[in-house]
Amino acid sequence: MRRSTFALVLVSLAASVSLVAAQEPEPERIRPAAVLSEPFSRIRGMRELADGRLLVTDQLENAVYMADFVAQTRTQIGRNGAGPEEYNGPIGLHVARADSSWLADLSNGRVSVLAPDGRVVRSEPLFGENRSIPTGADTLGNLYWDNVSTVRLAKRENPDADQASIIRLSATGAVDTLGSLTIPGGVNPTPFWAWDDWAVSRDGRVVTVRNREPYRLEFRETDGTHRQGPVTPFEAIRVTAADREAYAAGNRAGGGVSGASTTGGGRPRIPDTDFPDRFPPVRHDRTWVAADGRSWVQRHQHLDAEGLVYDVFDRTGTRVARYRLPADTEVIGFGTRGMYAVRTDEVGLQWLEIFFVGGGR
Repeated sequence: MRRSTFALVLVSLAASVSLVAAQEPEPERIRPAAVLSEPFSRIRGMRELADGRLLVTDQLENAVYMADFVAQTRTQIGRNGAGPEEYNGPIGLHVARADSSWLADLSNGRVSVLAPDGRVVRSEPLFGENRSIPTGADTLGNLYWDNVSTVRLAKRENPDADQASIIRLSATGAVDTLGSLTIPGGVNPTPFWAWDDWAVSRDGRVVTVRNREPYRLEFRETDGTHRQGPVTPFEAIRVTAADREAYAAGNRAGGGVSGASTTGGGRPRIPDTDFPDRFPPVRHDRTWVAADGRSWVQRHQHLDAEGLVYDVFDRTGTRVARYRLPADTEVIGFGTRGMYAVRTDEVGLQWLEIFFVGGGR
């Protein structure tokens, strides 16, 4: 009898330890320090320049702007077209050498280098052998992307295909594979998919987020070495009927740049069996590396939650902070002066804000 009682006590203690391990710090609510006085329609990219001004791309307005928080102005730079100093379909903006910037010019099928004053100084093909839309860049002139799309296509022939590569195109033209991402599931992702995520720092350090248990960060350092961060305890949030209904209606937690509600009737009805029982730790394509070396990772939460939550990790991969943004606000980028976010208002206009809690991607 004593042994049975003792065993039950051990099981109870183990369950208590497991429960405590899954508990997470309450995120700190943060507020913007300043808001740009002029709104945008659909921000797709942003980069802070050395003098504090910002380059901003607006996909709906088909424009690149120079924004200034001090002067509270935004001014369009360049013009639309297919000429050597023009753009059409500007989306991503990334750091490049000597305070210049890479601009992904989608409709013209090229990536252009912008001088600090916003002038297009040269362009290269955006697509082709060993080229794709860049996800990141560094100050050495290297571009980075992944081949997740290729893996998704490969699943048509091989459903077990699930390893994508992180790729770097160096300024010399060399192409290197820097790491791998696990992309589970079929050709088309199910709701709340558990794909790994990643980002690159300004100095070329690649951070990979393992989006399952164990939840942790891994690093490919600038000297080529690979390192794992410690396991981060997380609460595996159960997907509820309300989450499934909100997803079908086209709603996502927090709003912001890519999380704003859709219109026109939402998504086609998805069988409940296509939803996971619990959310994975993080949302795909929501990882950033700041100039101070810290990594910001957006967490999954219930779709009716007010304000997105971000885990912040130091260079060792240890979680050092958690932040909750205001409602309808999402991170868009970092600079040495702080974190920049986009708030989408009730009529769909987007407002650029700065938070003094970290710096640069």
